[in-house]
Amino acid sequence: TFLHESGHVFLELLTDLAQRPDATAQAKADFAAVLKWFGIEDAASVKRNEQGWSFTREQHEKWADGFLVYLREGKAPSAELKASFKRFSDWLKAIYKTVAQLGVEVSPEIRGVFDRLLATDEEGGDVTRVHYPAGSTAVGNAVLGRLDDPATTRAVAAGIGAELTD
Repeated sequence: TFLHESGHVFLELLTDLAQRPDATAQAKADFAAVLKWFGIEDAASVKRNEQGWSFTREQHEKWADGFLVYLREGKAPSAELKASFKRFSDWLKAIYKTVAQLGVEVSPEIRGVFDRLLATDEEGGDVTRVHYPAGSTAVGNAVLGRLDDPATTRAVAAGIGAELTD
């Protein structure tokens, strides 16, 4: 499913963030939790190759299936995501009648990693991953939604897009 494949992307993105020289302590701690969950003792053994990071297929599938288990639980990491998580949960429960069908148990530490990948970094406001060291310079999704002003949303998106292309 799209959600399963998104899980693979999130693992690569988390690894990219954690391997940066300026990675935050939280990114490093989340990555350490993932490595522990995978049974990897040495972070230095995870290397970039032409396909991405050097996780085994089994590790990648564990992560992606774990992401489905997390979404199936329906416990949103923020108020803004409650409706989406309810829909994901209902849909995944229709596909997978039991969590056992996915064959993965998600630990509280990994659940926290998923929460931080999907939710805002600060209660009540977004901090974009582009600005993770110092905090966001732009208003976030929750504020833009409440403003309900497409022109402002386009302007904020254009500003972030311009930063990404610099």
